Amino acid sequence: MNKKSMTKAEIIEAFGGTRVDPSKLTRYENWAMGLFHDKRYVADPNLEMTLQLNITEASKRYEESYARVPGASLTAYLKWTLLRTMVKHPCFSYRDLDGQWYGFDRLPLFFPVATGTKERFQEVLIEDACSLDWETFCAKYRERVDKAVSGGASYEPIPYETWNVAHFIGNLPDLQFTALHLHSPSVQAGRPVFYFGKRYRNAEGLFVPLYVLFDHSNLDPVVINLFLKDFEQNAAERS
Repeated sequence: MNKKSMTKAEIIEAFGGTRVDPSKLTRYENWAMGLFHDKRYVADPNLEMTLQLNITEASKRYEESYARVPGASLTAYLKWTLLRTMVKHPCFSYRDLDGQWYGFDRLPLFFPVATGTKERFQEVLIEDACSLDWETFCAKYRERVDKAVSGGASYEPIPYETWNVAHFIGNLPDLQFTALHLHSPSVQAGRPVFYFGKRYRNAEGLFVPLYVLFDHSNLDPVVINLFLKDFEQNAAERS
C-alpha cells in the first residue's frame, strides 16, 4: 500500500468508491445522512456501545473448521467474520468525503499492534480485506502482524486519508473492559470502529467484550443489532 497521502479521487479509485444513490435509500436514511453531519444541529454524530458477545459456538466452529490453516488464530477469525458480515450490510462501507456519500467495495483493514518495544505501536493495513478467503486472510494477517512486532522498524503511521476510511478492527487482548471510549475524528467520514477485548468464561460459556463506535448518519442501534446477529450466525456456521 502506498504510504503517501491520497486525494479524494485517488481514494475513490483505489478502494472502489461509487456515489451512494439517494433514490435507493429509505426516507429515514436520506434524512439521517444529511442531519447528523450538519454542524448546525449535531456537534458529534458518533455513538458508542460496549457489548459482551457470547462466542462459545464461534470458538467451537473455529477449532473444528478453521484453526488448521497456517497462521490462524481466533482473533483473526473474529475479525475476518466481521469483515464477511459487512459485505451483507453495505452501510458499514459508506463514507462521507467532502459532504458526498460513497459506498466502497475494496476498503483495507486497519489495526494498531502493540510491539512491546520502545516504539510501542506499529500499524497494519490489509488491502481489499472483505474479499479475502480465510486462507489468504490468515497469510496476510500473520505476515503483517509478525512484521509489526519484529522490532526492526521505526513507527510509521499510514496516511490520515486512508486511516479515516479503512475498516478499523482493533484488539485489546489483556483488557476485559465493560466500557471503552475513543476520541472522535475531526473529519467525520462515517467509519465505524470495533475493538475486541480480553476473552473470559462464565457459567454461560466463552465471552468477549466488543466495543463499537458508529456514526448515526449511516448506522444506528437497530442496524448494529441486526449486524451483530448476522455476525454471530456467520461465526458459528460450518465452513
